[in-house]
Amino acid sequence: METYFSWSKFKAYLKKTNGLGLDNQILAVAVSGFNRINLSLLNTKFHLITGLKSLDLADFPQFVTVHTSPAVKHNTFSILKDNIPLIQALKPKFLLSYKSTEAIDKLVQTLNLRLLVAGWSLRRQLENKKTFYLLKQKLKLSSVSFKTLTTGQILAKDWNWWLAHKQGRVVLQDADRVLGGGHGTFIIRNQADFAKLPDWLKGKRQILCLDYINGQELAVNGCVLNNGQVVVGEIRQQLVDKAGHYYGNNWDKISTDVYRQVFSQVTQLGQHLYSQGYRGLFGLDMFLDTSGKIYITECNARLTGNLPVSSFLHLWHNLIPIEIIHYLVFLNQDDLINPQAANQAYANNLFYGGHIILKNTTDKSIIVRKSLKPGLYTYRSGSFVWTRPSIGFTPPAPDQVILTDSLVPAGTVLKPGYKIGRLIFSTPILNGKKLSDFALQASQWFIVQLFPNLSTSLSSSLVPQS
Repeated sequence: METYFSWSKFKAYLKKTNGLGLDNQILAVAVSGFNRINLSLLNTKFHLITGLKSLDLADFPQFVTVHTSPAVKHNTFSILKDNIPLIQALKPKFLLSYKSTEAIDKLVQTLNLRLLVAGWSLRRQLENKKTFYLLKQKLKLSSVSFKTLTTGQILAKDWNWWLAHKQGRVVLQDADRVLGGGHGTFIIRNQADFAKLPDWLKGKRQILCLDYINGQELAVNGCVLNNGQVVVGEIRQQLVDKAGHYYGNNWDKISTDVYRQVFSQVTQLGQHLYSQGYRGLFGLDMFLDTSGKIYITECNARLTGNLPVSSFLHLWHNLIPIEIIHYLVFLNQDDLINPQAANQAYANNLFYGGHIILKNTTDKSIIVRKSLKPGLYTYRSGSFVWTRPSIGFTPPAPDQVILTDSLVPAGTVLKPGYKIGRLIFSTPILNGKKLSDFALQASQWFIVQLFPNLSTSLSSSLVPQS
């Protein structure tokens, strides 16, 4: 059997086999339809139920049948629960959501579907912060030292204690939390951060107290195949705001030594996961300190927030996206992939680009005042001009940016935490630890266009700052 790592050759194979013969067998569900767009790369007809009637859905391939169903709650389970009659009428064999939960697993069993992601029983063991740290110790993976403290023990320590014992810098993580995106993490860098600690500790029991690493925040995806081999994707920089929340990624040159460290540890962890029955994608967050050493911090046993754009970068280099390899694993067709060639290709290519996820980071609801067309925008004389439709399968030029994902019409109310949109670039978007001038200018321009009535200070607060 011929195996593949070149996207152009695999795309021809998909066309020849009519999308692997999977027409209408897959149902994808997402709050934002953009996060499931790369399933269309399989060239198979499928149905998508999304909780958001966003403007970018019009740019989806015509063979994707989109159903919009705003749920009472802004999550995948609510969308599924509200659409059981539709799902039963469609009769799919497979369900794609970005992660499993205990409730989703039970509903999937009731509907006699097969999930295209790892089940909850496996996922919760990896995403529990304390359990994962103990696993890292067992496997002797490079990790930050930590202690487990109760909230009472932490509250008993004043600022002077932290200053004397931790130089006023420490990372705290909710030991029981399995939600990613930085929401279970609190970073103390100064006395102002320390003053906010009591509010963050409310409702929590056990806290992991980790040494603060001064360096870059990186991330990588691994994929466990059905034969036990592990595919390791490209390394990316994490964009994290001052509150510790994820808002995008930057792709730039990574040293060979760093990649070797990461490849070794991802492969070792992936082989252990295989022995425990885990298959498919997992994401690792890590720190790179000033001496060039890697420290793994978290495992995300699910589809990760970078994937729509990581997959685009792979396509721009004519590589099969690691996201597609994940789907093939759960469809039992990953024997079509040449893992050695894929690993070599991911390692040898220089990936450049970035994406910024814009959200309502205020504590109030805001109203979108102007509808913006999703697609490719070109910078001209201080403004960005809509140029053509684009989701991201082809790269923008250095003076262009793609606006997509969760764009809603004028008059829509966005609650706190809701997504505003996503900007995609084909060049690096960091200058040191700050957004580049072009990325910052694009973010500010689109925010002002969408919310022209907001005050300057409120508008500026919607632009992410590391």
